[in-house]
Amino acid sequence: MTMQLLRKIHRWCGVVLAAILVVIALSGTVAAFRGDFVRIALPAARGPVPDPASFGPALDAFVAANPGALVSARFAPYDLAVHGVSLKGGEQAWIDAQGKVVDRWKGTRGIGDRALDIHHTLLIGKTGTNITGIAGLAGIAMIISGLIIYWPMRRGFSWRVWPASLKRPVLLASHRNLALLLALPLFLQFSSGSAWAFKRIVGNLPGIALPKAPTVAPSTGEPSWTATLAAAQAAMPGAKIRAVAMPRAADKPITINVQAAADINPEGATRINVADGKVVAVVNPADHGAGARMFNSSMGVHTLGYIGGRSGEVLLALLGVLLAAMASYGVLGWWRLKSGRPANKA
Repeated sequence: MTMQLLRKIHRWCGVVLAAILVVIALSGTVAAFRGDFVRIALPAARGPVPDPASFGPALDAFVAANPGALVSARFAPYDLAVHGVSLKGGEQAWIDAQGKVVDRWKGTRGIGDRALDIHHTLLIGKTGTNITGIAGLAGIAMIISGLIIYWPMRRGFSWRVWPASLKRPVLLASHRNLALLLALPLFLQFSSGSAWAFKRIVGNLPGIALPKAPTVAPSTGEPSWTATLAAAQAAMPGAKIRAVAMPRAADKPITINVQAAADINPEGATRINVADGKVVAVVNPADHGAGARMFNSSMGVHTLGYIGGRSGEVLLALLGVLLAAMASYGVLGWWRLKSGRPANKA
């Protein structure tokens, strides 16, 4: 009786969840190649990755031409030849290694960024982010319940993940086979994705929360980005500078995200605070316990940052396609049951 109830719950929750998971999975597949979409659309992005020593001068040149506009910047994201900057008023821009604007726009634009927006928010903002986070938690529950249901039938496992026909038993067999193969990677994807969707909550939990940026004397005028980045680099000599953000309050320092050698977070998990060209704080999650390390590695886990490069992008895209296929097999099997068609007819 208990197993029958679990099967029914798994079946109906799967049907409700499937459509959301397919959208999240396929949009994630497209978003895995967002750097390539930028290269296709923007000739300036196709060159070699800029030398890190040029990051500061490039930002100084941009700020000199656009005073007071900078909110944040990402340096050579996706190994592009350009830097991405966010500006006041919701504008975005790409700048080259000399700090010259090569493209400027407002809002979400481009196939890759639109796919990422769907993946994160379902195009409905914070509500969509909450839905994707809940879907991830529900996905974990589906993995656990599915393994419990599957265990008595484990001897029937095969490597066939593409159904030979649309017969209900064949569809469900492929669904189970694929689910078993994907159980661990999907658990990692669902848990890391949900943690990031609810990062404002998870990131403030005891054992995970990191120290806040210190209070500093208000600064006047534009900072020297060459000096600021040099100070950050000196604080962590082997790290890669990934991004900078202007302070949200006058008495807060500039934030610089760097990626240390063992850091799998592509955005850089270590935060260096700089004020007037001097480092005032270095916050490395590796120094703040297992909880902080795990949470700040979640983006690297979710994007397969521990693999990286083209291999990571391809595997991430493949995982999205297989998740969509697995969900579709389950829904088709349910539909054939509800349609009342005999199981021995295609």
